[in-house]
Amino acid sequence: MVRLPSSLAKAISVLTTRDAADHTMGIITLLRNALGIFRGDSHAPPVTPRPVRQPKIQIYGPAGIRQLVRTTFKLTHTRSADQYCVHELLFPGEEASAPADDVECLHPSEEAGTDIHCAPDGFWRKIAFQATSSGRCDVIVDAGPIEHRGDRRIFQAQLNESTPYTLYPRSIVILGDTSNPTALIPLVKENPTTRVSLLVHEATDAYIPPHVDPHQSTGKNRTAQSVTQKAIEKGHSTPAMAGIFARQIGAEMLALNHIGARFPAPPAFPRSGRDKFRRECMAEIETQANRVWMLDGGGTATAVSDFDQIVIAPIPPVPNEAFESQEEEYFAEGVSPTAGPSSGHAVREHN
Repeated sequence: MVRLPSSLAKAISVLTTRDAADHTMGIITLLRNALGIFRGDSHAPPVTPRPVRQPKIQIYGPAGIRQLVRTTFKLTHTRSADQYCVHELLFPGEEASAPADDVECLHPSEEAGTDIHCAPDGFWRKIAFQATSSGRCDVIVDAGPIEHRGDRRIFQAQLNESTPYTLYPRSIVILGDTSNPTALIPLVKENPTTRVSLLVHEATDAYIPPHVDPHQSTGKNRTAQSVTQKAIEKGHSTPAMAGIFARQIGAEMLALNHIGARFPAPPAFPRSGRDKFRRECMAEIETQANRVWMLDGGGTATAVSDFDQIVIAPIPPVPNEAFESQEEEYFAEGVSPTAGPSSGHAVREHN
């Protein structure tokens, strides 16, 4: 689950990479806490005629996510002070899990969402658009399918920063569970001037060699080949697979996440031999990604855990003459580089 910063727009956007329980169950708690407590009878029927309100949180995800949130809210008799809405990303011929804008079906805390169908090439472009209040940065979200256990219903979110104040736009590529994300390469490289500042790629399993794990604490009778084969069979990746994809898309930074439970995250300040061993395992996982990534001049991979933060340095501003040229292009397209915040609604055209 990915959350766009609330500072970018009036509404918060939450992007779900798939509809499995470990990717979606936190949404209900997030909504309940972020939307506030409803100060009325939670069993009272909605007001008629139903007023339309600006949703505070907008959720984007694959088919099924709307029904999941709506049903859970109804079954738990949950109401919130602010509103939410759900946009489903649909493949050709795929139907939404629940009506998007039928007033009779909407939960009292829910506003109408959008059914967003992919383009003929299988990608979803500009599913969300948000701008800073200064107008110096636009964040555009694209998405596409990646493979997981033979199913291509897992979505990648590509956050593209587009601004006339820098020479090159940049993007953050965030993957869900996957054994093969290469289908996304055309989307990632669609604009050859875009720099991939950060790739977030899972590394669920890894082979830890004897010089790090002499007692086979991370698993008995494992080899590098058997670990890779098992990871692919389960629809997941190893650190080396993440490093290869980082190299393929030219990522400048790589964050390894979704690391399996056999590799507990070490504390910030190790105190015991067990803590030291955990840190050595994380270092080995990073090394395995770096070993293949650096063949093409890659950076340094980082194994991350909950609440870690990665700082992406700002891009230097363009020279005045370059800015003036880009500003002319913006105005020629009818886009003002000083436009105020957008409403945060999904873009319905996806050509």
